[in-house]
Amino acid sequence: LSNLETSEGKLLRRFRDGEARYDGYLFDYSSIAVACLELYEATYDTKYILKARDLMQTVEEKFSSGGAYYEAASDGEKLIVRQISGYDGVEPSGNSNAGLAFLKLGAYLADADSIARAEKIFLAFHEDLTEYGMNSSFMMQALHLYLGGLKEVAIIGLRNHPSTKEMLKTIRSGFFPNAVFAFAYEDEAAQKSIDLPLLAGRQIKNGKATAWVCKLGTCLSPVTSPEELTSLLNYEEN
Repeated sequence: LSNLETSEGKLLRRFRDGEARYDGYLFDYSSIAVACLELYEATYDTKYILKARDLMQTVEEKFSSGGAYYEAASDGEKLIVRQISGYDGVEPSGNSNAGLAFLKLGAYLADADSIARAEKIFLAFHEDLTEYGMNSSFMMQALHLYLGGLKEVAIIGLRNHPSTKEMLKTIRSGFFPNAVFAFAYEDEAAQKSIDLPLLAGRQIKNGKATAWVCKLGTCLSPVTSPEELTSLLNYEEN
């Protein structure tokens, strides 16, 4: 990624033979942000959350129309018309990726503004989604996540402890598409919570890895067994 960024933080579209060229579009910023969020859940390194946050802040500053987002940046190539699209073809549209990225960032960072930006995207395309939903399948996925209620899961573990390994195995081996997961070891949780508010104020219970399942910042009682966590993750309100 460092090969595709300028010193001012602008993202370029391609890197070849040691040269980066062409201004990035909405798709480039938002798809890399989504990838960074996936990398966070694979590594639990908060640098990926921060990179996704910075990319989506640039999206808000340079691509916003007040609702959905333009394909081209305000400081990019001068065009007769700056288009807005929500069509998902072989690749998701920039707006579809942006909707998902804003939703997940809102959960990780306890940021209502990010969630509001996702809502604006869904509202901008609500007629298309109602009439031609299959043309925007990735955006429909993000909308389903929003309407179904995204679960925010924070886990604090002990290093080299069986309960931590079991808790991580549970979330990595299961299928929980309606949740985001944040993890830290007990001795690093306070530091990581500075960048990741979902981890703030969490402490180990009963000497075992502990998980909190929340929605919009409101959490259920913490649990310390994989079975209890799985039950909460699979529970759907009527």
